Amino acid sequence: NLKVDQAWTLAAATTVKGIVIGGVFERSAAVPAAAGPTDYRNYARVALKYPVGKHEFHINVGVAGSLSTTPDSGATQATLAYNYNLTKATKLYAFATRIDNDRNGVYSFLDNTPAGASNRSIAVGFRHNF
Repeated sequence: NLKVDQAWTLAAATTVKGIVIGGVFERSAAVPAAAGPTDYRNYARVALKYPVGKHEFHINVGVAGSLSTTPDSGATQATLAYNYNLTKATKLYAFATRIDNDRNGVYSFLDNTPAGASNRSIAVGFRHNF
């Protein structure tokens, strides 16, 4: 009598005049382990990448709708990023991201963030793919 969560996802990407455009839409169903209603939520994200030589400029925005059993529990996330490709495997990067939660939203990249609180982050780093 195993109950599992489910998701239905549609995603696509294309390049238009050098700009890479991607998008995703997902409908999720969280099936409770004990008795109770299944919780549904819709997610969507659009991402753009504009490469110029060794430089990459990125922007993306994602929206998570409210849970079907919890009003005002959605959130919006936006990220601006820049990459400088030193080699095919190595890059320097910087990004800024922000999560804006609705009143009952609990999306976070920080521990113990209260419902409804927003999160912001700035990062600078070096990445190498082996």
